[in-house]
Amino acid sequence: MSLLLFGAGLVVLNLVTSARSQKTEPLSGSGDQPPFRGADRYDFAIMIPPGGMECFWQFAHQTGYFYFSYEVQRTVGMSHDRHVAATAHNPQGFLIDTSQDVRGQINFSTQETGLFS
Repeated sequence: MSLLLFGAGLVVLNLVTSARSQKTEPLSGSGDQPPFRGADRYDFAIMIPPGGMECFWQFAHQTGYFYFSYEVQRTVGMSHDRHVAATAHNPQGFLIDTSQDVRGQINFSTQETGLFS
C-alpha cells in the first residue's frame, strides 16, 4: 500500500478502507458460491531488515476512504535508530502523503479507482 523504509525493526501495518470502498473486484468462483469480494480491513506484521524497503498495493474505488497506519516496534539487539519513511501514492504514482514518525497514520479520500501504493 505504501512504500516503507526502515532502519530496522518489526512493522505492524493496518490497512483500512471504508465500507463504501469495500467493493473490491470479485474473484471468479463456482456458480454455487457467491464471489469473494475482499475485505474492508487488513492487519498484518512484517519484519524489515536494517535499510530494507517494502511496497504494498491496495485496490480502492473512487469516492472511498483509505486509512493506513503503521508502527515500528523495537526488538532485542536492534539499534536505537528507528528511522522510518512511509508514503502513499495514487494509481498514477503521484505522492499523496508522507509520514516519518515511528508510529503514524496516513488517511485520504480516494479520488479515482485503482491500485494505491
